[in-house]
Amino acid sequence: MYFLGLPHFAMCNAISTIYFSAEFKRVCKNSEIRIVSITLEKCKLAPNCCNDYDILDANTGVLYELIAFIVIISLSWLIIFLKQKKRFWTCLRFPRDDYFARLNEHKFRHDNNGSDFSQREIVMELYKIRHMRIGDLPEYGLICNRLGKYYRGKVGVERIILTIPRGEAYGIMGESGCGKTTLFDLIAGSQQLSYGRVYVGGVSSIKEYYKYQFLTGYGVQNISPYDEITIRDLLEFLCRLHGYPLGSVDGLCINLAKVLGFYQHYNKKLIMISEGTRKMLLCAVALLGNRPLIIFDMLSDSIDSSGRLKLLRLLEKLLANGTTIIYACNSFDEIERFCKRIGLISHGSLCVSAPPMELDKLYSKYYLLRIKFHINIYRARDDSYNRYIYVGCFNKLCKFLLHQFPNTKFE
Repeated sequence: MYFLGLPHFAMCNAISTIYFSAEFKRVCKNSEIRIVSITLEKCKLAPNCCNDYDILDANTGVLYELIAFIVIISLSWLIIFLKQKKRFWTCLRFPRDDYFARLNEHKFRHDNNGSDFSQREIVMELYKIRHMRIGDLPEYGLICNRLGKYYRGKVGVERIILTIPRGEAYGIMGESGCGKTTLFDLIAGSQQLSYGRVYVGGVSSIKEYYKYQFLTGYGVQNISPYDEITIRDLLEFLCRLHGYPLGSVDGLCINLAKVLGFYQHYNKKLIMISEGTRKMLLCAVALLGNRPLIIFDMLSDSIDSSGRLKLLRLLEKLLANGTTIIYACNSFDEIERFCKRIGLISHGSLCVSAPPMELDKLYSKYYLLRIKFHINIYRARDDSYNRYIYVGCFNKLCKFLLHQFPNTKFE
């Protein structure tokens, strides 16, 4: 009785009881044995009058064994639940994955070519990831498979689906607080994922995190804890952390400062430099290490046009070498000139992912073309002939615009 708490003993005891009950019933089916047992032996010897025993009886059945099994299974599940209680309640806070339901609802509410195109591109990204083989992962600089982050039940980033090939610049735009920095922190490994997978150059952020953390150069928005050190000390310290030879650290830092245009502030403390120089320094920090993925989080907003041009020229050389770049900026003109594709983020979700020209076709109402004519382009002897040349050029321009753009309106 006391050993029924042992699962193996309870199982063997139950099997033995069921076996003997079956043998007892088989013997009692013989009428001669039944008569001998009742009439001659007077039920003193087996099979004891051939009574029909209940399988769930406490004395002759397996009732105790069945109760023991129920108790053992219940206790086992209770122990598992207590150990996984924290994860269980964490999962309950996550909302149901209704991505495709929301997608259909969005199409129903916005039944036009623009919304269909924008959502179709994201669905195609998901289809590409699902049918991607392991050998195809190194061909992409970045793969985000349904990336998400929750903060105590609030959505930070929700179901980001994105693939960026090697040697491509991808632009990110969105209003303040939409989740751009949170997305970059998840990609760089600064924050833990709530769900989803991230691959940089085919390396997983979960299975190979030790290798993954050295693959991303992240240009953050601020480095305020280091205000009391100089630019030189900061760059040399970071170069040593990246494993550069000690003999080449000084020359590397000086060349990087000259290329990006802040060498005149090389020996100044960070608290003494301007905001534009600080942003350019953050760009230099992100470029250290020859990482296959570089992220710029709103760093070009405070940089002047000359410094921005130097930065873009350097980034174009990195793109030619196969580096993948994520470029977040508030200027659509700058992203349109540098990035091959642009993603728009709103409330933590990637709403649109398309080339810049496609976005112009989707969301711009018209193109405004301003042309100024100068009569003195071609000098004539009298004003009448000069006026004739002006009208003739204008008529040719109008015919060209009407031929190329039939919906042109002149004002």
